[in-house]
Amino acid sequence: MKQLLLTLVLLTLVLSTHGQGKNKEADKKAIEKLIHKEIEAFLARDWESYEDCWLHEPYTRHFLTSKASFNGKIGWENQKEFLLQSFQERGPRNYKGEKTNISIEVFGEAAYATFNEEYIVGPDEGPTMRTGINNAFFLKREGDWKFVCMNIVNT
Repeated sequence: MKQLLLTLVLLTLVLSTHGQGKNKEADKKAIEKLIHKEIEAFLARDWESYEDCWLHEPYTRHFLTSKASFNGKIGWENQKEFLLQSFQERGPRNYKGEKTNISIEVFGEAAYATFNEEYIVGPDEGPTMRTGINNAFFLKREGDWKFVCMNIVNT
């Protein structure tokens, strides 16, 4: 009887661990898809899609640092106000952007990712390439992953 009980406990543990591994991989794929959706929406100036990528909370954060400046927005409403103005003032972007070298770690309902951001600026501004190093945090709400914090360092 002890052996049967021990076997059932071990089997349950193995099956639950295996299931968690599958869930983590599914979560990582969902987060990677979200990372790509966010940049595509930003470059297309698709505000609704961009807004859908973010958690709308007072603790949401977005930081952009370059050699010349720092721009930090704390809270979704502050970030939204700043980005909506940016989306309205500037026309369509004439460059390509992509996220590369994505590394994601999932911790239950939270996740952390690092990735590079590469922009190739089009001929109107002279062909140049800008890169950024990103750190982002995500929370899972109602089954969907959302950005809660992003820090971009342009290099």
